[in-house]
Amino acid sequence: MNLATLPPGELRVEVCETGAFDMTVDGGSHRKTSPATIFAQAVQGHYGIAIGSAPLLDLAPGEAFLTGPNLPLHIAHHGDAKHGNRMRARWIHLRISLFQSLDVANLLDLPLRVSARSCAPFEEVIEELRRLMPDPAHPLKAPARPQELAFRTLGLLCDIAPFRPDAAELVRQRDRLGPALALMKARLAEPLAVADLARCANLSVPQFHVLFRRLIGRSPMDHLKHLRLSEACRLLAVADTPLRVVAEQTGFCSEFHLSRVFRATFGQPPGLWRRGHDHRLT
Repeated sequence: MNLATLPPGELRVEVCETGAFDMTVDGGSHRKTSPATIFAQAVQGHYGIAIGSAPLLDLAPGEAFLTGPNLPLHIAHHGDAKHGNRMRARWIHLRISLFQSLDVANLLDLPLRVSARSCAPFEEVIEELRRLMPDPAHPLKAPARPQELAFRTLGLLCDIAPFRPDAAELVRQRDRLGPALALMKARLAEPLAVADLARCANLSVPQFHVLFRRLIGRSPMDHLKHLRLSEACRLLAVADTPLRVVAEQTGFCSEFHLSRVFRATFGQPPGLWRRGHDHRLT
């Protein structure tokens, strides 16, 4: 496929979240893996960042790090020693999928360090996202504005990150996974084994695992769980479907299983999520 002719209607915003913190830090660090692209800028103090076992890269105050999805990250926080080890930072998490499967960030050669000058347009998006407030008179604005800002962020990423040399090949290889991805969506409520999916792609299970993770950015079973949870959210949002029925229709063995996975993923149980969703739309 020619990358210049990618259909815009096949781009879908899955994650667009932002936040900030202002705290005293002592140079501690932590490791994490995020399913989304991360842009994180220290306004005061500075970050250290590494992918995998690479040495930490120390950034200057005002600079940001930019990392793609599903990478093993080592993040260090350094406060401003002249001001009581204070650190102020802001971030945005973004995931936009192509054909509801391929994370577009995997097509870009993202720079790990973003200069303070290049951060300015991202700062504007983050601040606009943080100021968003529900508008009871126009409930469609609540979901529409973050979508608009998410696509603006994608445009900013494209300004500083060229396509990877193998980007077109990644898009072409995605077609090989098409039957397996279609099977996942068609059989959300049924048990599925990786062997069933690999057979659809005419690949061995090990080959399928490698290709799937390379293109989709997560394992086949993690992606299936993502699809099931997305459908569960849709059912919770559009109707008063009993949780037991939602679980049955999305492939979870019981409502308790769905609740446990839902809470682990979204930080709250399905019932609370549904009430919050209803409240935001009124």
